[in-house]
Amino acid sequence: MILTHAHVRVWIQNYRDLIADNVDELNKLDAAAGDGDFGASMQRGLDAAVAAIEPLDTDSIGKLLRTVGMTLVSSMGGTSGPLVGTLFTKMGATLGDTGETHTANLAAAFRAGAEGVMALGQAEPGDKTMIDSLLPSVDTMEAVIGGEHTLQSMLADAADAAR
Repeated sequence: MILTHAHVRVWIQNYRDLIADNVDELNKLDAAAGDGDFGASMQRGLDAAVAAIEPLDTDSIGKLLRTVGMTLVSSMGGTSGPLVGTLFTKMGATLGDTGETHTANLAAAFRAGAEGVMALGQAEPGDKTMIDSLLPSVDTMEAVIGGEHTLQSMLADAADAAR
């Protein structure tokens, strides 16, 4: 299936809405091992990211994702901003300035993003970080490429693997 820049815009907006709907739960989970502001920080960052991409007059998936990444880095506190920002920035760099792409390229972009997060955070599988969810989802995306999966089913399977 083809992924377009319009899909990416909607995905970012939906991601922001999902975080906003779960901000209290995310803060509660973060409070168990951190300062309890992860949900609020993600909401602040994604609100800024959506505002940053709304006026962009571009068909470039890469530019959208790089803008989201840079905005997250600059608008979120703590380590989450640079880590999640790196994920998006590396994905955008991998996809480049195309207006549409295939699921195989999306999987490659997620792989590059995960590797960027691992390098920045010096995290390895089993360290109880976001890598422990991110890598299984990327592995699942790569495993289904070329099969009968639609984009939606590939992403649903990836989400299941992350859980």
